[in-house]
Amino acid sequence: MNKSSSVVLFALFSNIFLTLGKFIVAIISGSAGLMAEFFHSSSDTLNQLLLLLGIKKSTEKDRLNFPFGKGKEQYFWSFIASIVFIEVSGMLSLVEGYLKMQHPYLLENISYVTLIIVLSFVLEGAAFLYTLSVMRKNVKVGGYTHLREYIRDIRDSILLNAFMEDLGALIGMVIISTGFLFSLLYHNSLFDAISSIGVGILLIIIGIYLAGINKDLLLGKGLTSRDREKIIRIIKETKNVNGIVNMDGIYMGPSSIIIGLDLNFKDGLTTEEIENTIDTIEKRIRAEIPYVRRIYIEAEEVRKSS
Repeated sequence: MNKSSSVVLFALFSNIFLTLGKFIVAIISGSAGLMAEFFHSSSDTLNQLLLLLGIKKSTEKDRLNFPFGKGKEQYFWSFIASIVFIEVSGMLSLVEGYLKMQHPYLLENISYVTLIIVLSFVLEGAAFLYTLSVMRKNVKVGGYTHLREYIRDIRDSILLNAFMEDLGALIGMVIISTGFLFSLLYHNSLFDAISSIGVGILLIIIGIYLAGINKDLLLGKGLTSRDREKIIRIIKETKNVNGIVNMDGIYMGPSSIIIGLDLNFKDGLTTEEIENTIDTIEKRIRAEIPYVRRIYIEAEEVRKSS
C-alpha cells in the first residue's frame, strides 16, 4: 500500500464514524453548525471513496489503449470529488445556515454536542497529523525547504486532496465550536446558524482551489521546478553536449513522467558516441528522478534567430 492510499484510508475510517455521530447529534440538538459538519464529513467520506477508486483504476493495465498507463485516473477522480461533493456540501451548508437564521431555535442536548466536538477534534486531528507527517517526509526526500514549496510543486492530487480535506475538517470544527460557544454564552442560536454558513464558505473555497489544481494536472501540467533544475544540471555536466535546445515534460500520473529533450551535441561525435551519451543521460535522469516513465532524446541544431 502506498502512502497516499494509507492517508486516505486513515481519514476514511474516522470520517465514517464522525459522519454518523454528527448526524445523530445534529438531529437531537437542532444545531445548524453540526448539520453543516455532517454535510462536511459526508463529502469527505464520499471524496475518500472516489480517491481510492482513482488509485485502483490508475493501476489497471491496458497497454494497447493506454500505452503510457492510466495514472491520470487519479487526477480525474480527484477533480470529480472536488467539484461534485465539496461544492454540493458547501451549498447545503449555506442553505442550512440561511434557513436556521430565519427561524431562531433552542439548542438541546448540549453534552452530546460537546462530546461529538471533542471526538471530532481528536479523530480529525489525528488524521491531519498523519497526513502532515507524510507530506513532511516528501518535503525532505524532495529536497524542499518549506512545506509550501512542496505544495506548489505537488503532482500527487490524492495526497493534496487528503491534506486539504483534513485541514478543512479542523478549521470547520473551530468554526462550529466558536458558533456553538457564542450561542450558549449569549443564548442566541444566530451564532450557530452563522457557523453553518462559515463552513459552507470554507468548503466552497477548498473545492475551488482543489478543482483548479486538478484541472491543471488533467490538462498536462509540466515538470516541477526541481525536476527541471536536476535535468539542466545533468546536461551541463555531460561533456559531449553543448546544451539544451528544448525540454518538455508531462505527468501521466503522480509517479509517472514522460520527458522529451532536444539536445545540441558537440561537433565531430560518431553515432556510437552520441548513443552512449544519450544512454548516460537517461541513466542519470532515472537515478535522480526515479518516477520517469519514458525519456525521448533527439539531436538538434541550435536555431539561430533571424
